[in-house]
Amino acid sequence: RRVVALLGELDPDFFTAEAVDGLLSLAKLEGAEEVAVQRVLRWVFGGPSPGEGSPAPQPAAGLAAVSSMTEAMEMVRAQFGADADAVIARGRMEAVLKELDPSYFTDDAIEGLFSAAGVGKDAEVCVADFLAYVFDGKKPSKEVAAAAAAPSPQPTKVFFCRHGETDWNLAHKLQGLTDIPLNDAGREQAACIAEALAAEGLAAVWASPLLRARDTAAAVASAAGVELTVDERLRERNLGVMEGRTGQEVAAEYPEVWAAWKDLQELPPEGAAEPAAEVVSRVEAAMFDLA
Repeated sequence: RRVVALLGELDPDFFTAEAVDGLLSLAKLEGAEEVAVQRVLRWVFGGPSPGEGSPAPQPAAGLAAVSSMTEAMEMVRAQFGADADAVIARGRMEAVLKELDPSYFTDDAIEGLFSAAGVGKDAEVCVADFLAYVFDGKKPSKEVAAAAAAPSPQPTKVFFCRHGETDWNLAHKLQGLTDIPLNDAGREQAACIAEALAAEGLAAVWASPLLRARDTAAAVASAAGVELTVDERLRERNLGVMEGRTGQEVAAEYPEVWAAWKDLQELPPEGAAEPAAEVVSRVEAAMFDLA
């Protein structure tokens, strides 16, 4: 308890209660036990492991043969293979440590070490920096600690909204790249979409440059209080000979084109349409940028 108090007085930010508990757990010490101060401090800060008769860790086979903390660090480092200098999720770091030696790296010990290093539960960890901290006592810089404490980036939620109605929709004509505007019903539908998404806290609204899509998105952006981004990569697919025709008309005039369209197959050359792979490529690129 005296050692705990002294460490806390020396650097309360470094030797937090959780950190000290973790170190004591690693050393297999209970709070009421007496401590061979010199040997335990040498163990904590990178010297050789405590000798016989000391309150030393009693690791399982994974670290049993280790004679120094440097050797221990290299043994643990080797478990990460190609990721030994990488930044990984904290959960993976925990799993590797526990797999190496579960009696040495207990839940309490690991939690104490992460807490002392300023690594949050959802954070990512630089393997080399963390191991240097654990085994050499090298405290991470404020910049490293701040980055580790920050939560990992959260996934971007994307809402896909179809444009409102147009007169060609009513006539069952395929539109493609033909720039048909919204009709009155379409504008009402755009307002409904905007109202439905108003409480979602949208950070951005992206749209195709075609009128029907752009005007629908403009209503959403206005309700959300964000700027509308128009991106050419999100434009509708050029449907070639099918544009301006109903399905029945395409089937009658271009039966092979219509058959491929209905079967979700690549359209034949006579269809003069934009290849599906090109559509996927440009839309995918835009999605990665907006996310």
